[in-house]
Amino acid sequence: MKSRAALGRAAGPPKQSGFTLIEALMVIAILGIFTALAAPSFSNTIATMRIKSISFDLVNDLNIARSEAIKRNAVVVLASEGDDWNQGWRITTGGTTLKTREALTGSIAIASDETEISFLRNGRPDVVADGDDATDFSITSSLTGVTGRCVKLQPTGSARSVKEACP
Repeated sequence: MKSRAALGRAAGPPKQSGFTLIEALMVIAILGIFTALAAPSFSNTIATMRIKSISFDLVNDLNIARSEAIKRNAVVVLASEGDDWNQGWRITTGGTTLKTREALTGSIAIASDETEISFLRNGRPDVVADGDDATDFSITSSLTGVTGRCVKLQPTGSARSVKEACP
């Protein structure tokens, strides 16, 4: 009978592969440190994406109100809930509510000089901003390092969102 050494195997117990408990714990600790370092930048990214989403929702609702005014040949109103756009807004015509948006939560806020925008039958808004030819909605965050957006409603009724602070 041949010995283990003669068969090409080393003497002793067979070798096992895998990770030790200490190695696994070290990897978990390092991943935890990286996650803790990345968390603040994720909160800014999330706030930036929420601002973008809310600004696009507002542009969409302005466009819906305008198109409904043209389609129905009637005045359609986009108005804030109460005196604050942060409490949400609604689209109405002739006492009928067409659409509502819920109140904003978290660190995001909307500010505008107008609390109500009426779209006339031709699709043009009847608001005249003070000395400016556009009505602005400023969408900002209370977090530092987060870029706000400005939704601009033109006198023609077209709305757009730009990545900058409102003038």
